Amino acid sequence: MALLGSTQQNPRTKKTETFYTCGGSLINKWYVLTAAHCVKTDTGDEIKLSEIVLGEYESGRDPDCVKGFCIQNVTRTVSKVIIHENYGPGGGSVINDIALIRLNEPVPLYDDSEEETKPGTKPICLPWPSTDEDIAPTLEKIGDLNNGENVVVSGWGRTSNKNRREFQKLVKNKIAVKKLQYLKTKTANDLCKEKISQDVNTDLQLCAGGEQGSDSCNGDSGGPLVYRSGTDNPYYQVGVVSFGTSKCGSGSPGVYTKVVAFMDWIGENMEP
Repeated sequence: MALLGSTQQNPRTKKTETFYTCGGSLINKWYVLTAAHCVKTDTGDEIKLSEIVLGEYESGRDPDCVKGFCIQNVTRTVSKVIIHENYGPGGGSVINDIALIRLNEPVPLYDDSEEETKPGTKPICLPWPSTDEDIAPTLEKIGDLNNGENVVVSGWGRTSNKNRREFQKLVKNKIAVKKLQYLKTKTANDLCKEKISQDVNTDLQLCAGGEQGSDSCNGDSGGPLVYRSGTDNPYYQVGVVSFGTSKCGSGSPGVYTKVVAFMDWIGENMEP
């Protein structure tokens, strides 16, 4: 998980502070995958990201320790932002809601570190094309996730629709919730056709959720939706949190950018 911090004016103090209102996923030592609307406003202006925090669990704590197991945060700044060329904010279109962030320097990975307090950074698997007989069936399934498949979404987004209270928490903590949340849910492309008023292109978008009270929400944008074909298999990122209904958990599914449809774009836009 990556936590994206952007410089904004505090509505109460009028001071310029860093707020954490979007997420992302680390895909290698140099790149974070996120939603285009996390780095570009509805008016087309680029959102200035002040920092990217990796290995975070509870905001404000570093290292994060649970039962004697500690993870060290890693903070980077932005070297380059690549927004999908056909993303068009402000015009009612949320197709191609995907972006890449190149970090100012590579991050140390958990598996490479010999330190006692390890960096909490490890890339998520992406559905790159493969002829490996062990991997190919999973990739084929990922390319055709339709309804009822078990998936997980995670982020630091708000957990209720009590707008005033959630706003107060955001202003106070600079983040919607301090601890990373995750939600087990299911893919639900069929519900999109019934519940979402905007057209959803299932070639480029994936729907998940729709159970009353369970949903991704404001602050989860840009974060990963992941899937694995079995408990012994790794998680693959299949979606990027894009948009949902104004009232989270209302029984309508969330809409995610379908990662497998953008693998060529991701590969073409990453530098060595």
